Amino acid sequence: MTATRHIFLSPHPDDAVWSCGGLLLRLVRAGERVLVVTVFDGDAEGAPPGGWRCIASPQRRRRENDRALAAIGVAGLSLGLVDAALRRCGDDYLYRDADALLGPLAPADDPLGPLLRSRLVAVLRQGDQIYVPTAGAGTHVDHRIVRSAADGSVASAVTYYSEFPYARQRAQTAAETTACESDEWIEVAGLYRSQVVCLFGTRKRFAAALRAWAGTDPRSESSSGRMSRAG
Repeated sequence: MTATRHIFLSPHPDDAVWSCGGLLLRLVRAGERVLVVTVFDGDAEGAPPGGWRCIASPQRRRRENDRALAAIGVAGLSLGLVDAALRRCGDDYLYRDADALLGPLAPADDPLGPLLRSRLVAVLRQGDQIYVPTAGAGTHVDHRIVRSAADGSVASAVTYYSEFPYARQRAQTAAETTACESDEWIEVAGLYRSQVVCLFGTRKRFAAALRAWAGTDPRSESSSGRMSRAG
């Protein structure tokens, strides 16, 4: 085991496990020190949301995250910021619909980058290897905020990971995910049941999409596509 800490920045519950589950499993088995930092998993203030905003409460998503991280055997840290879908300015939500979450950052969100950067300074230290979402164009605003805050952090090494299901395909790595690891990855990723049902309808469809994206199903091309997500 090395002295290096592997710190995965997960914008929401599910992002790190869905995107990096194979690598997380491999690091744990190698005896490495791993921490998943979940950023936007806090409770919102005000009246309970309705419609597409209430697919799953922050409390439920935190429970799902706790179970998934425990199944892998990694530590987790919650920063408790509020998901973009639930953020308000006065009585109005900052983002009018799910598609708006993939558009420009709301002006009221400008302070979030510096705030998150200050919180990461308290968590990260020199020598850490941190894993950050690529957060390309058309990605969820929270992913872009995390990427911006992480750039220029105190960590000595940064790896950018492709995000499932946003990225059309996963960036290839030196150590590819095996079929066995893929099965375990899918099993753990399925513990985020609220998001599996919301985005894919059934566990079977979710498993097929993740297996194809992970590159362990030679019969399939990446099927993730561009999706609107509430978080």
